[in-house]
Amino acid sequence: MAGRKGKGGAAKRVNARVDWDAYPGDERYPARQRLFNTLISLRVAIEDFEPTMAGLVLSRYFAGFTLAAMRGGRIIERVGHIRAYAAFAGLVVGATAAMPLLVGAPPWLVLRATVGFGCAGIFLTTESCSMRRPSGRSAGASSRSTWSARLLLARWVSS
Repeated sequence: MAGRKGKGGAAKRVNARVDWDAYPGDERYPARQRLFNTLISLRVAIEDFEPTMAGLVLSRYFAGFTLAAMRGGRIIERVGHIRAYAAFAGLVVGATAAMPLLVGAPPWLVLRATVGFGCAGIFLTTESCSMRRPSGRSAGASSRSTWSARLLLARWVSS
């Protein structure tokens, strides 16, 4: 519950409902992504990329992540949460599957940016979907928990 100022300065109560259906996998996703980033950095070392190119390849993930953080909301608004989630997940899976097939710095620059874009899109879609107001049909199915509980769970899972 959060307080907001209503008419006349009186605080009114606002229900903060969260749909927790997607969260068990959502909380572990960043941990998996960090492990994948570590694997890619080891693979870059094994493939003996030049240090500058290795840095570029590894930083492209964050370039794609930043781009999706700026533009992903428009995609979600345009096509909806379900289609956007499927598209972002498809980008991540496709780019990840292509990395062992296209070994080299130029393809990996594009593939790493694609993975970063897709991961940020997945985060955006999950968060924005959970922040929507539940409809009358789904209101009873959603948990009545606070964001602080979610953050505590995230800290516990990632530690």
